Amino acid sequence: MGNGNSREAKESRRSRLRQKLQKFRHIRSRCSRNSAGTVIQRAVTVEDFSGIALLTLIGANMKFKDKWLACVSFGEQTFRTEVSDTTEKPIWNSEKKLLLEKNGPSLA
Repeated sequence: MGNGNSREAKESRRSRLRQKLQKFRHIRSRCSRNSAGTVIQRAVTVEDFSGIALLTLIGANMKFKDKWLACVSFGEQTFRTEVSDTTEKPIWNSEKKLLLEKNGPSLA
């Protein structure tokens, strides 16, 4: 009886959802990340290059148990660690390289 119409509505709803997901994937693929998930940096001239700093995120002491991650922003460069296991003392041992520029953000 009414099963034919509800089946068509369900399929069209699926196709609409599939189209939305394809749009989202297309938009996301246009971001400035490569296939490994790292951000592609803009080119820096030799005159503006000041050096490279190595930042090591070892761990933290938190007040309660949960899954943790750490984010570091340095100018336009943003990095995040992997999500830790459920713990009060997450340990990441994560190393990030920061590009230093003249007249750019500075480390204290």
